Amino acid sequence: TKFTTAVLIRSIQLIISVIVLGLSGGLINDYLYGRGIYILIISVFSLVYLLVVLTPYVIQYLQPIVLIICEGVFFIFWLISFALITDDTGSISCSGYYYGFYYDTTDCKISHALIAFTLFGWLSFIVSLALLVIYSIIPLNTSGGISYLTEFNILQLGGIYP
Repeated sequence: TKFTTAVLIRSIQLIISVIVLGLSGGLINDYLYGRGIYILIISVFSLVYLLVVLTPYVIQYLQPIVLIICEGVFFIFWLISFALITDDTGSISCSGYYYGFYYDTTDCKISHALIAFTLFGWLSFIVSLALLVIYSIIPLNTSGGISYLTEFNILQLGGIYP
């Protein structure tokens, strides 16, 4: 069941990253938009990271300490993505006038969809970070100290459970 849980969580993260990649690509298609570009880059980095932890051959060469650092970094990246898009378009209704502009556009709707999916991405990395700490980092640290956190071939596919 640990294997299934890890693969399920990583698959959800992978799907969310693909959706955010498409939405942010659609957002920056019309015009260059710094926050949209940041979100696009984070989704691409997430896809690369998730493909690495879901590759059976590669996961045996990753140390638990590397994964905890990556999970923490992606937790922060997704939180920033959510905050940026929410700050920019969170209070705007997609059917109204603001400062002389009519906001019944596709970009407004894409931005609101990005708010939801960046939140889901952030929450999914909270879950994977918590599971990694609770089920891998703490037990490995208490059983063998810091040396177990730097050993190879400890984690199963998905990089959450030993």
